[in-house]
Amino acid sequence: MDLALSKLTRLAHPYYLYNVTLALSFLVCKLCPGLCEWVFFGLDEEESCRLSENEQTTMLLLFMSAALRCAYIDTYSSKFVEFAEQVMRNAQVINLHLWFSYSSIYTVIYVIFFMGRSFVVQKPAYQGPDNVVHLSADDLLCKVVRPRREEEKRCVWIVAFYTTWNTVCSQLVPVFAELSVDYTLDNLKFGKVNVGKHRGAARFYEISDSVFSKQLPTIIVFKDGKEEMRQPPSNSEPFHFTKDSIIETFLLDTLYDECKEALDQKKELEKKKSD
Repeated sequence: MDLALSKLTRLAHPYYLYNVTLALSFLVCKLCPGLCEWVFFGLDEEESCRLSENEQTTMLLLFMSAALRCAYIDTYSSKFVEFAEQVMRNAQVINLHLWFSYSSIYTVIYVIFFMGRSFVVQKPAYQGPDNVVHLSADDLLCKVVRPRREEEKRCVWIVAFYTTWNTVCSQLVPVFAELSVDYTLDNLKFGKVNVGKHRGAARFYEISDSVFSKQLPTIIVFKDGKEEMRQPPSNSEPFHFTKDSIIETFLLDTLYDECKEALDQKKELEKKKSD
């Protein structure tokens, strides 16, 4: 119960309330007495305060889509907030269509509010546990690519290259943090590089940070300082960064077992030397 309440409380943040307002804007304006006559003044009195058949069909499709998704996600799930965000985004796209069908002026106003949300309210930062190391371009070179200490040379790094403004990067934050808590070892570490600040790292690993980039975020696995695997590959379709897809694609369970075995062997060797 406490977990469910905490997730619902998180949705009370101004960022989510702003998005809910955008998602419900057309419906509220169309059905609220007094407001509907003022907003839809060009329509007949009956038409201005009720949904047309096309509008009802559009809303029905949205609710059906949400209901189908809700069948697989409950309030206690770690994906509940992601689900709520996805429903809001779908609703906002539908609202854009509905406003456009009525007035180009209202469409422009809606787009201004939609595009300006990042300036009005900021998405709440992830506050849960994580073992992710924030890396600068120099850190990436000294700790990951060309480590000086012997124990660091045997360390496997899983590094996420991200930007603060990209939506998919924001969605990856809690997923990557959860993975870091589950899989971090002394020789298996998680790090992330802000390519908005460290553009040299982005250029070196050929990661585009443009608005139209399909490479944000990018996760790269480093072994012995060399790139072992990355998703998404250069110039390819975007990768779906869910917890399960990352575990499966990067073989995290196998990687964890290998690193754990290496640690156990190291401890046994040190124990024999001490004896």
